[in-house]
Amino acid sequence: MTDSEWRPEQDWVELAAICRRKHIDCIDPTARFRNEALRLAGQGVRLYFAEDAHWTAEGHRLTGQILAEHIERHVANRGPSERATIAVPGAKH
Repeated sequence: MTDSEWRPEQDWVELAAICRRKHIDCIDPTARFRNEALRLAGQGVRLYFAEDAHWTAEGHRLTGQILAEHIERHVANRGPSERATIAVPGAKH
C-alpha cells in the first residue's frame, strides 16, 4: 500500500460516528500524524509501514504522546463515574 492509496480520514469518519453514538471520547490524530510525518520524512523515518499501514515504533510513540496529552487535559480530573472510553482512529489490533 502506498501513501497515496491510504486515507486516514475514512477511519476517522467511521470511528467518530460510532463514538458519538456510544458517548465515547474520540481523538482525531490525523493532523498530528501528517505534521509529524512531514517532519520525519527528511530523516527517512515513517509512522506507518509501507506494506500494510500498521504503525511503526514512531507511530506508536506519537499515539502514546497524543493519548497522554488528552488524558492530562480531559480525563485525569474526572471522577470514576465520569471517565470515558477513548478511541483513536487508525489503531490496529
